Amino acid sequence: MEDVVKVVLVDDNRDAVELLSELLGMKGYEVSIAGSVKSGLDRIREQQPDVALVDIGLPDGTGHDLARTLVEEGIVPRLLVAVTGYGEQKDIDASKEAGFHRHLVKPLEIAAILGLLEDAASES
Repeated sequence: MEDVVKVVLVDDNRDAVELLSELLGMKGYEVSIAGSVKSGLDRIREQQPDVALVDIGLPDGTGHDLARTLVEEGIVPRLLVAVTGYGEQKDIDASKEAGFHRHLVKPLEIAAILGLLEDAASES
């Protein structure tokens, strides 16, 4: 039996994150959500997920702050994905410098997210 891929979603848009969480849950992923840098760090430390999708604009800091902390603590998930409305090269570079593996631009395409998660599942 395959291991269930654990996913943490960090985003302050409650409706969007709950909808995505429900969809991923129906696809068999174990999903937990957080709405801030602090709660996202807590959740990732507790859950040790395979994948974390992190919004860049959060109420108590940025997703870049969260990624840098994970790198400093040595607890980066196998796949750490920045999620933002900004997709210029400077934004992509800033995400990479912070420690993100991928950079997705909102609105998110469900097929793209599922593809990333399937890749992560096949690597476990």
